[in-house]
Amino acid sequence: MKKDNSDIKLSIRDFGEKNFHLIKGVYVHKNIENIDTPIFRYMKFEHLLSILKKQKLYIPNKLMFPDLRERGYKEYLPFIFNLQPVARNKEERERNKREYDNEQAAKKVCVSCWTYDIQNNSQKTEDILENYLMWKAYAYQETGCRIESSIQDLIGCIKEPKKQETILLANVIYEKEGWDNCFDSVFKKAPYYFYEQEVRLCVLTSEGYIKLPIDPFKLIKKITFSPFVSKEYADFHISKLTNKYPELENKIESSHILEYPINK
Repeated sequence: MKKDNSDIKLSIRDFGEKNFHLIKGVYVHKNIENIDTPIFRYMKFEHLLSILKKQKLYIPNKLMFPDLRERGYKEYLPFIFNLQPVARNKEERERNKREYDNEQAAKKVCVSCWTYDIQNNSQKTEDILENYLMWKAYAYQETGCRIESSIQDLIGCIKEPKKQETILLANVIYEKEGWDNCFDSVFKKAPYYFYEQEVRLCVLTSEGYIKLPIDPFKLIKKITFSPFVSKEYADFHISKLTNKYPELENKIESSHILEYPINK
């Protein structure tokens, strides 16, 4: 019977272990230079409520993403079949098959997407602006919000990662087609998405999704409401959140972008 690559257990070795260093159970890639760097995530308001109530970070499988390249689709025919030397013996054939299966399995891992939202090449929080395109992509026509954290706090908020779960964190690299290994499958995107300035947390599992236990109050530094909701709506929910979760006192605000609100 042919083995489904969803059963393949990937490890840090498949992603180039020498390029990562281990911080509190998370493998952090060397392309992340400063773990104090602020990061952000745009989401529906109900997702924030779920994080606060259940104290878990929902991480979907990459196959659920709308970008077809994430699922392994190729725009141009020459990239569908990679040229490989003909294996001369059984050992080479097995190695080639193992590499191919691992690359396919890497398309089926669970990924949490964050953004830097850094302006003018500055890493100072006061110089970071809201990303209007990210608001439009992830919160338009929705009651959305943005949570602020840092790479260090994202790592530190995870409650004792399970030994069988390997967690990776790396900046996304934006390049054209031609990806041919596990790292590329997870941490490279087409340049059309460059505005996202994404950093990814990846859990090496082929489950449809996972719910990673976290401490949300270690994770969240600030919450910003979408510019597409009225100030009255935002103020109402800010009051409710701070009453229910005193830890969020003075950590919630309305968007600084002035947009005509959508009726809710």
